Amino acid sequence: MSLSNPEPSYLKTLKRKATSTVGRGKVVNLNTNLNFSAWNDESVALYLGDSLEHYNNWEQPTVIVSDGAYGVLGFEGDTSDHIDLPNWYEPHIEAWSKAAIPCTTLYEPQSYSDGIFHSPG
Repeated sequence: MSLSNPEPSYLKTLKRKATSTVGRGKVVNLNTNLNFSAWNDESVALYLGDSLEHYNNWEQPTVIVSDGAYGVLGFEGDTSDHIDLPNWYEPHIEAWSKAAIPCTTLYEPQSYSDGIFHSPG
C-alpha cells in the first residue's frame, strides 16, 4: 500500500513578479550635459546610454564585454533577483548573435560597462 502526502500549499505559492529599479529614483543625474555620446580610437568604441539603442550602429565585434543585469537592483533597470534575468538578457543576446562573427568572444566580467564592443581594427 502506498500513501501519498499532499504537497503543502505554501510550496505551491508562486513568487510575486520581481521588482525593478526602474522609477525608484536611483538614477545618477549629471549637473552638466555631456557634449558627446560616443568615444572611440583605433582599438575601442564606447557608447553612452542604453546599449540596445546602439547595437545597430556598431561594427561586427571580436569581443563583447557585458556587465549586465545581476538581479541585485544594482542599476536602473536591473531586477531584484534571478527570475527576470532571462527576459533582461534576451534582447541583448539576440543583438549580439546578429552582430557576432565566428571569432567573437563574449566576456562577462565583474566590472565594465554593459555592451562595450571591441571591433576589428
